[in-house]
Amino acid sequence: LFAVFKRLALTYKPKAYGSIFDLDTKEALAKAIVRIFDTKYNKLLDTQIANSAGKYNFLVGPNTYYLTVSKAAYQPYKSEVLDYHDQAEAVVDKDIALKKSADAIAVPELDGNTLL
Repeated sequence: LFAVFKRLALTYKPKAYGSIFDLDTKEALAKAIVRIFDTKYNKLLDTQIANSAGKYNFLVGPNTYYLTVSKAAYQPYKSEVLDYHDQAEAVVDKDIALKKSADAIAVPELDGNTLL
């Protein structure tokens, strides 16, 4: 009985991941902010921060969506419409290349030990 409840309590973690990377160097971009929106009402559904390998994913139902990605020193990205109407469940795992901003100012990333 415990095993049944444990199985039900565990959340589904998809194995597919999308990647956020630099267009020129192909290096993974950690801490990029990825958002998914419903196209019908332009409603924000979820936000994730890409992990240290630039990976992210969203589990979605049958609908149409679009993604936005932002990161300091890079141009903002907005995807085309992603149509998942024909799938009961799907994983959004699009690989996205970000281009550096021409007028971007380099912002150092702080670690937890840095005092301001």
